[in-house]
Order: sequence, then structure tokens, then C-alpha cells
Amino acid sequence: MIREGDTMDWTEDREAATQTLKDILSSNQVTLAAPCFNDEVGRPFILETYGGPLAVGGVLIQRSEEGRERPIIFESRTLNSAERRYSQFKKEVLAILHCLKTFQAYLFGRRFIIRIDPTNIVGALKNYKPINPAIGRWIGFIWQFDYKVERIAGLRNRADGLSRVCITVEGVEDAEPIDAFLEYEGGTLVVDHEMADPATTIGQLLIHTLKKGAPAVVAELREGLVTTIRRKEEKDSWGAEVGAKEELMAMTVEGGRDAVMTLAEAWAQKECQYLVHLTREEQGTKQKEQEFFLIQMCEGVFKEIGLLLVGNKQPTEVSPKTKEEVEKYVLRNDHLFKKEKGMIPRRVVCGRSRQLDVIQAMHDGLAGGHRSSKGTLAKIVPLYFWPGMIGMVTTYCQTCLICQERSSVRVYEPLRPTRVQGPGHLVHLDLAVMPVSTDGFRYILDARDNLSGYVEAVALKKKTGKAVADWVEDFYLRHPFVRRFIADNGTKFVNQEVLNRLKTLCVPIKITKPYHPEANAPVERRHRTLKNTIAKLAADNLGSWSRILKQAVFAENMTPKRITGCIRAELWYGREIDFPIEALAPTWNMLDDDQHLSTEELITARCQQVTRNEEALEEVVNRVTDNRMRDKARWDQVKNIRKEPLQLGENVLVRNSALESTWSGQLGKRFKGPYRIAKRVGRNTFELEDLDGTTIRVSFPEQRLVRFFSRDPVEQWLQEVQDRETGELTV
Repeated sequence: MIREGDTMDWTEDREAATQTLKDILSSNQVTLAAPCFNDEVGRPFILETYGGPLAVGGVLIQRSEEGRERPIIFESRTLNSAERRYSQFKKEVLAILHCLKTFQAYLFGRRFIIRIDPTNIVGALKNYKPINPAIGRWIGFIWQFDYKVERIAGLRNRADGLSRVCITVEGVEDAEPIDAFLEYEGGTLVVDHEMADPATTIGQLLIHTLKKGAPAVVAELREGLVTTIRRKEEKDSWGAEVGAKEELMAMTVEGGRDAVMTLAEAWAQKECQYLVHLTREEQGTKQKEQEFFLIQMCEGVFKEIGLLLVGNKQPTEVSPKTKEEVEKYVLRNDHLFKKEKGMIPRRVVCGRSRQLDVIQAMHDGLAGGHRSSKGTLAKIVPLYFWPGMIGMVTTYCQTCLICQERSSVRVYEPLRPTRVQGPGHLVHLDLAVMPVSTDGFRYILDARDNLSGYVEAVALKKKTGKAVADWVEDFYLRHPFVRRFIADNGTKFVNQEVLNRLKTLCVPIKITKPYHPEANAPVERRHRTLKNTIAKLAADNLGSWSRILKQAVFAENMTPKRITGCIRAELWYGREIDFPIEALAPTWNMLDDDQHLSTEELITARCQQVTRNEEALEEVVNRVTDNRMRDKARWDQVKNIRKEPLQLGENVLVRNSALESTWSGQLGKRFKGPYRIAKRVGRNTFELEDLDGTTIRVSFPEQRLVRFFSRDPVEQWLQEVQDRETGELTV
């Protein structure tokens, strides 16, 4: 810059600098590229967006013929005071919304790429659950475009700088909300009446919009002279006209009207309805009617059947299988139906995308309610048909995350029966709560033998560790042939007092898991019998139950056990027991007792008694083992037993057991996850980790875990559809 009236010495250096500046400004590195609309697959449009603290920005990019990405147009937008308080997630979605609206003339109706940085935005664009109504409207508008999402590092995002411009306070306050256009457009793409001419093609529509410019279109929208881009004679891929039927369909498809209209417009743009017809004369009239068949909607043998029914092919031109099956099908209103005996004809559905649409509407939609595979099939089978339908519906319902989280199915582990060799090999301990007696006793501590059922019990006033340890020690010192104790994981047994006392006695104790209470069933199930006996004996004074306890235990031990058929005390001590009444009314055994036997005869009699006891014990052990194996077979048949054991690396869900005991959790998720099995820490216990590798420092029993079925099969079906569509566009 020079002052007015001054002169400047124009030297060769300044001339060279000016020319260099001209060359740079006119080079391909600086000038914006012109858009190309003829190569959607090889040179797709690329949209990069970024949401900053004060503004949002974006840049539309396209590869040149040499394969180098060049910008076409830049865009940035000031955020008002309300939008500046949005979370970063909402700002990122808002940036995409603004850029799609601005570049609508370039992108709508074409396949393009969106490049964004945050991972949570990528997930929302693929599968967003409507939590926030505002974001739901934004995502609904974004889903109307045909795009592919790619992640890009923040340092490489060229739109980052556009969102960091300096904004004044006045500019912030005067800025119009970015999503304001959704209020007067209803969240759908619109054009004027001239652009909605039935004869206008998609390509002409895009060119017309480009000539008009986005500001002119927005001005006309504000004036109210608008109409939808949908045209009267457009048909979706199901052969139905795009009209009021979509409003009805929107009630049954998750996502509502926006999702339905998006599907309808996408189908209308991507698919071309090829019709073949056969003219036939009606008997007695000269009128001719046209019978049509939608070829593009059928594949394989169904396509041949349809062409054969309309006469476009002769029987000699189709396969033998088609000629055999053609009698089972009929055409009606351009569509192919399969005839079934005793049923109405069922609509034939071809193509993974249409088949998934049916399953989604019947499972996820308003008429679905996320029912089981059987319930969903009961609604689909009477109406539609395609090969492999049962397996496809079962897989879709089985992999539904919502259904897995709310599943009420319990999976049980196979029973492992306990095998004991004799009395005292395994003794169960437990503590039963009783009404307070007149003497102040509140609990019954009992020990019961696993094989014979022999029981001993004592009344306690407090369930302290010392009281439990003292009685267990007294029991063992009177019965030193006890090999092992087993108890639940209550604090009355799992404490240092009891564990140290048993360690001193050199008697091991096994603590059962909280999710396997059946391991201590021999003592817990007999509490009811013991309490009933006490209640009957102390009927006149229930408060004196503590004084009746020894008598109730004696009566229990003198009663034969059903499974063994032997008196509990006889099997425990290994000798015959005399009942008190036998002293007053002698029985055969009492009368047969000879007091004049010699020592040798007494020893011989004792040896014979021991032999009989060993044989009887072996028979009892076999009888108990057979009975427990029958119980296992009955358990495995009635319960839902896990067919295959869980393996390391498998994805699982964890049962949320806290919901089972709360009223407020009735509508919560019954399962949490998914997680991955990281380590086995016991026979039926695992350590889990999140899918990102974070270890959960809590072990989980196998009974709380169920397998997680991912959506990989469904995603594979969708990928096949996308690959097929891409191949057709390339051809």
C-alpha cells in the first residue's frame, strides 16, 4: 500500500513476486474443483464435518481423474448461544445436519461418503435409539441420504479449521438455529412444483436444483410453495404406489414415517420395474386385458415360474424343476403367490432386503412386540413364503439384543450326584431359624449324614462363631469317623472361629456356592420334617420347643429312611437298634438272646454280624447311587440344561439377579452385557472382561451366564445386499 500521490518503483523483483502470486492463485492446488456427477462409484462425493465450540463447518470433496482429493465447496456456520451449550455429541450431529442441508443439491439421491472423527457419532448414524427427541429428528433427516460412514483422525479433518472462526457476541445471538428448517419442512426433502413434474427424472431434478441454487430453494420453502419430491406413479420395490399406504405402513415399522418414506424413495430411485405382459382375449368379448408380472422382484426359479405363468416362456425353455413346481403358484395383481392346501395363497418374497423388511415389521414393529421366533413365525407363515424362512426368522429373533436382555429363560448346569461310600463320609451342617422359646433359644444347629440321614441337633440362643465351633467339635469328638463337613456360605460357618477349630481337628469343610444351594439339600430339606415333629410333640406349649428338640431328633433317627430302607441310627452305628417298647413287650430278637454263650461263640456271632452289615451297607450304597442317577436324569429332562459348555473367548450375558427381588426392576434388563469370558477360576466359575479388553474383577458362576448371539448373520445378509447393489450399479 502507498499514500495518495506517492509513486512506487516497480522493480523486476516485484514483478516476479506478483507473477508468482498469480501462478499460485491460478494453479490446481488452490482453485476449487468442479463437481463430476457421472462417476458415482469411482469418484463419490466426500463430506468432512466438524463441530467446534463456537461454530460448525464442513467441506465437500471429490477425487480428481488423477485420484487426488480436491475440495469443491467449503461451509461454516455460527452457533447461537443455545447451541453453544450443546454437548460435543450434539454439535457433531448438528454439523452433519447443516452440511447435508447446505450440500443437499449435490448429495441427495447419490451414494457418498461421510468422514467424521468421534466413534459414538458413527454408531448413532448406523443404529440410533430415540432417546433425545431433537437428535431423533436430526438423525431422521440424515437417514434420508444414501451414505457410507468413514472415520478420520481429527488432525486430518479439513473441516476442523472452519469450526474455529472468531465469533462476536452479536453474531452468536442473531444466529438462527441450524435445525430450524425442520420445523417448516417437516423433516423431509422438498422441491417446488416445477421440479415435481412426473416427467422429471432424478438426473434432471438434480440439474434443475443445481441451476436454481440452494438459497432460491430455501426462499421458496419459506414462502410455502412446496410439494414433496415423491411423484404419483412411482412404485416401491413391492410394486405398490408411493402414496397414502406409506402412512399406514409407518405405523407398523420401527422408525415411523421417516423410515418408511426413506425406504420408499430409495427403492424408487434404485430399482427399475421391468414388466412383461401377455394379451389374451376373454371368451365372448373383444376386450383385451393386460396381465403383468414384476420380474425384478423375483429371483431364480420363482422368476422362471412367473415368466412361464404369463406365457413369456414356454415349458421347453425352463428347467424340469420349474415345470414341476409351476402348478403350485398363481399370479394375482402382478405378484406371485404360492398355493397351499387348506390355506390362502402366500405371497412369495425374494431378495434379502425385502425378506428382512417383513421380519423386522413382524418382530420389531408395532405388530411385532419383540415376540419369540415361534410367535413371529406364527404371524409370517400364513402370509408370506420364501425358502429358508424358518431359519432366517429364528436367527433374526435369536440375535435381537433387546430380546436377549429381557429373556426370562434360565439355563441350568447338569447335576453332579454325590457318591459316598459309607456313614460319616460327608456330614451336612446348617442353622435353622425358630420362634423364640420361653428359654430364649432362637436357632437349631443340626448335622445330618449324607448316606444314612442320621441327625443330631442343638438349640442356640445366638449364632456366634464360638457356639457353632464348640458344638461341631463336640459332634466330631463323639463321632471320629466323620471325614468331611459341608455347609453353606453363611457367616455362621465362614468365620475364623469355625475354620480354625476344624483345622485343629484336621477335618476339612466344603463351602457351597450361593448359586448351588442344592449341594446342601440333604439337611435343608429335612428342616421341614424336624419342625413338624417338634410342633406335634410341643402342641400344648409351643414355647417349650427347645426342651422337646432331643426327643424329636431321637424319633427322627429311629425312623427308616425311604431311599435306604434302613433305620438311620442302625446304619450310622452299624448294629441293630432296640426300640424302648421291646423291653416291655419282648420281640424275637430279644427272646433269642442266650446269656450262656461261650466266648468263641460270641466272637463268631459278631463276625457274622459284621459281614451282614458290610453286605447291607454295599447294597444301601448302590441303592442310593441308583436313586440319585435317576434324579439326575429327571433333572436333565425337565430343566433347560446347557447343551454345550462355555468356552474361553465366548461372548456371554450375565443375569441381573438384583431385579428378581425388587418391584422397581420389573421392567429392567434381566441380562447385562455382552462380555467376553477371559479366564476359568473354578469348575463352574469364570472371570469376564468387556469387549474392549477391560477385566471385571468379580468372578461369575456359570449358572448366571448365557451365550450372547451377535447380529453377525444379519449384518452379513445386509452386506450381501449392498454388494449386489454395488455390482449392479457398476455394471
